[in-house]
Order: sequence, then structure tokens, then C-alpha cells
Amino acid sequence: MHEPFRAENFSRSLRRGLARTQIQADGMLIAYATGPNKTASDGLGSGNNGLYTQYLIQAIQTPGLKIEEVFKRVRQTVKTASSGEQVPWYNASLSGDFCFGGC
Repeated sequence: MHEPFRAENFSRSLRRGLARTQIQADGMLIAYATGPNKTASDGLGSGNNGLYTQYLIQAIQTPGLKIEEVFKRVRQTVKTASSGEQVPWYNASLSGDFCFGGC
């Protein structure tokens, strides 16, 4: 897992945060550690992972959890853990169900 929104992934000459990406095809989901034009909190997660990756790993391991529910759960837990400073965001054009461990 890589968190492209972490501040350390940007040179000082670049604007902080990444621009919003538009979904161009059916059946895609693009997820971000934080909202458009924002940066993710650094050092708040356990180990070498940031907050987003920490909670994403936990949510993915929940049996039968649909992908939309994974990212809703991650959004809420990261938002709560960061006191609202980091709010994950995703954009999807899914037409069917998907679960990481099978639905």
C-alpha cells in the first residue's frame, strides 16, 4: 500500500495534495487517503503505515464486507481518529458487488 497524499511524497515546489481524478470506465473505484487538494496526516498510524492504511488493512480483513462498506468504514474511522483533520475520499463507478474475501 502506498499513500500518495502523505506530505513526504511531495517536493517543496509542488502544491500539497493531489487533484481529484475522474472515473473514466465502468467497474472502477479510486480511493484516496484524504479528500481532493488535501494531505494525509503523517505519523498517526501504527508501525510504518499512516492512519488511512492502518484502517484500510483492518477493514479489508472483515469477511463479507462489500467494497463500498470498506471505504465508508475507513472514512469514518480515519475521520474520527484524526479529529476530522483527515477525511478519506473515493470515486466509484461500480455496477456489481465486490468483497476482498468474497461476498
